[in-house]
Amino acid sequence: MTEEKTWVGIDVSKEVLDIYVLPQGLTLQQPNSDVGVQSLIEQLHPLSPSLVVVESTGGLERALVSGLQAATIPVAIANPRKVKGFATALGKAKTDKLDAQVIAQFARAVQPQPQPVVAPQAQQLSDLVRRRQQLVEMQVAEKNRLSRVSETVQLDIKAHIEEIQQRIESLNEQIQSLAQQQADWQGKNEILQSVKGIGKVSSALCLAELPEMGTLWRKTDCPAGRGRSYQPR
Repeated sequence: MTEEKTWVGIDVSKEVLDIYVLPQGLTLQQPNSDVGVQSLIEQLHPLSPSLVVVESTGGLERALVSGLQAATIPVAIANPRKVKGFATALGKAKTDKLDAQVIAQFARAVQPQPQPVVAPQAQQLSDLVRRRQQLVEMQVAEKNRLSRVSETVQLDIKAHIEEIQQRIESLNEQIQSLAQQQADWQGKNEILQSVKGIGKVSSALCLAELPEMGTLWRKTDCPAGRGRSYQPR
């Protein structure tokens, strides 16, 4: 008789990790801290889970995911919208009390691919790219305000736009520098920059956001290359 696989759903909040284990129906809770993650790993190891699934929470799940990966426990990060849609299909209201259980059911039914291990430098690069995107959005918002304010306020906004631009350029330099240090990216970087419209910064941004980019990828996946498909030769 084939032994039934174990699936784990974890609802991540700033302070607490709520855990549900299938098919055992086991409910656990740990603090969202280094100590809590280590304690959870010790609880999960004897269960040999086939997959642990957590929702993307904008970074609150990072320490947990890194800890599970270091302990060789397969973990996937799920899009909250997909989990919510799954819960709706089951006829369940996705309340806080049901979150971990619904995520565990999602893990068993959908079986998303485990998250690839991210090297520290690659994680740093991804963080820089996210920060750059935040600054770009701030700059766009400020530009949109220009036509709706007095000339006096426009001067202040323009000064802020220039300040943001300087910070974006500083991040561009850091992103390029870090990307050049990723030895396994050099070939991909050359291929990307051979495409019209993709320069050093755009290439680094693509590689940071799509580190799994392999021998076949869609140029439409790259933020700098929307609209065309491209297959490296």
